[in-house]
Amino acid sequence: MVYYHFDANHQALWHLRGSKRIWLYPACDERFASRDIMEQIFAGTYDYDEEIPYSPEFDEHAVVYQLEPGDVVSWPQNAPHRIEELDTLNVSLSTGFVTEAADRRHLIYPANHLFRRRFGLPTVSTRETGLGASAK
Repeated sequence: MVYYHFDANHQALWHLRGSKRIWLYPACDERFASRDIMEQIFAGTYDYDEEIPYSPEFDEHAVVYQLEPGDVVSWPQNAPHRIEELDTLNVSLSTGFVTEAADRRHLIYPANHLFRRRFGLPTVSTRETGLGASAK
């Protein structure tokens, strides 16, 4: 079982053996992962690695896939997800990859975390383009 969490990078899961089910939730939606938690994860200050608070009601908004050998699933950066293995032995390969937009997000969220925590600034933009994003 992989508990509800999100990864800071884009991910793909290459399933090789066994059966598993994956729930994918909308990326960057504060109903499923608060901005504060996202900033902490990107800044490396979150105490629980990437595991985040989960509620069963979230499942109403999930896209669910059952993976069999040979299946591959990929999801957007910061899309919360969880995985349940359906039989005794599962083998999968998880790969992460980075894009230019992902690199920008890796800079923006920690910058926002710094501005909010150290300088007490109110909610700041998470836009990944424009002058403000470039300054971060």
